[in-house]
Amino acid sequence: MSGEHHCAATSTVNKKCECEDDLRDSDRLWTDFEHCAQQVSRLYRDPTWKSLQTAAASTTQLYKSSIDVHRRGFEKGFRAGRISLAKEVMTALTSGSAIDLNGLFEMLYANVRMSSTDDGQRMGPPPVVSSDTVAAVHLFQQVFLSRK
Repeated sequence: MSGEHHCAATSTVNKKCECEDDLRDSDRLWTDFEHCAQQVSRLYRDPTWKSLQTAAASTTQLYKSSIDVHRRGFEKGFRAGRISLAKEVMTALTSGSAIDLNGLFEMLYANVRMSSTDDGQRMGPPPVVSSDTVAAVHLFQQVFLSRK
């Protein structure tokens, strides 16, 4: 198993797992913080233009690194949420119980609306599901469950 790592978070054996990415991000943030602290300390000892430029550059790098790690963490959480939502929807569809499609569509539409508001797009009200669509979905569920 050389070069492989068993990731408890994903329960799979991967060459590159998310926990290694998290460790790499933590190490990079710590290194950037140490460098920034050293440069700011040097600025207090030697208040020259060069020291100011170096301290400003290292502070900017620390800021950029932290924003990047925050963005990746948000994206990771957003993906996990979407996967969880997809699993819940599939469980509801395959359970054989009656599903309120208007409620399902409103929930899905709310998630789409929430993710698209970050892009600055405006979305109208959620669509209303007709009784024909409800009947078609129930028929689909019956056929899907009978094949199991």
